[in-house]
Amino acid sequence: MDIPKNARLVFSWEKFDIYQWDQIMFDWTFQIFEWIKRKDVVQVIPYDWEKIYLLYEEQPWKKPYYSLIGWELEKNENDIDGAIRELKEETWFVTDKLCPLKKFSPCSLMEWNIIIYVTNSFKKTNFRNLDKWEKNEIIEVNINEFIDIVLSDNFSWKVFANFLCWFLSKFWKEKLKDFLLLK
Repeated sequence: MDIPKNARLVFSWEKFDIYQWDQIMFDWTFQIFEWIKRKDVVQVIPYDWEKIYLLYEEQPWKKPYYSLIGWELEKNENDIDGAIRELKEETWFVTDKLCPLKKFSPCSLMEWNIIIYVTNSFKKTNFRNLDKWEKNEIIEVNINEFIDIVLSDNFSWKVFANFLCWFLSKFWKEKLKDFLLLK
């Protein structure tokens, strides 16, 4: 659901805006509803032959963790430009070719999307521009290590882990069905 046109902005913060509106109920009374809006997040999964690139990150308020590459869009930035910028800032990779993988809206009562891209067309440069609150290490993993990391408790985006489980179950069901049909 999107924020209704008649909603009014009641709080505006660094990351979150709070909207309220009068909503008619089934008994014809009105009630105030609220909705949160947050900047969308872009994530990129670069891969090269049999390597997939992830981040091992540290931030002042968290234990170190694994994540995909990316973060929030800047004001008036589209998701593709944001993904290209985040990839360049957090790694030494530049690309102009991204393939959309999945778009999530992980929360109810919040207008917020996580958009995930993949790319196998990138170059390494010497440019990195980390935010002052982050340290990261770019790690190369194979597909089995990638799956193990994403499904671990030390991976930051649980919504992506859920998607990966769903995707793998579909893939393996099809492979299992093909295998059983051969017998």
